[in-house]
Amino acid sequence: MNKYVFLAFFLALTIHTYAQNVKIINKDFDIEQFNSVEFDLYGETIFEPWEADYILVETTVKLWDTPKRLFQDKINKGRYYCHLQSENETAKISAIPVERRKLSQRESCISIVYYPVNFVLNESVVVRQDAAVSSKEE
Repeated sequence: MNKYVFLAFFLALTIHTYAQNVKIINKDFDIEQFNSVEFDLYGETIFEPWEADYILVETTVKLWDTPKRLFQDKINKGRYYCHLQSENETAKISAIPVERRKLSQRESCISIVYYPVNFVLNESVVVRQDAAVSSKEE
């Protein structure tokens, strides 16, 4: 009987310690003064237009088979966060530089970039559309 209790306790502890860890990180950026914004984010990046006048980066991080404390340590060190740097009329939203290896098989990092509809996507750069070409004036 004690053997089964010990086995059940050990199994529960293992599942609790090495479960899937998930965190969603949202960061918005005011880009009113910029004509283009470049992106260099960690992991996979998906671009979606939306009606707002700012950029929102929604990063979903998943880590499998990793202790929660290790996952929290990676989050606290800024592994999945991004920031904006600017030069004149161009901005760059990039991952915060921290020591990192490539994504492991147990790690998933997907960022969805929501950008204003008055910008167009050209590879990993969004560029403000020329006002004269907008569909409202046609």
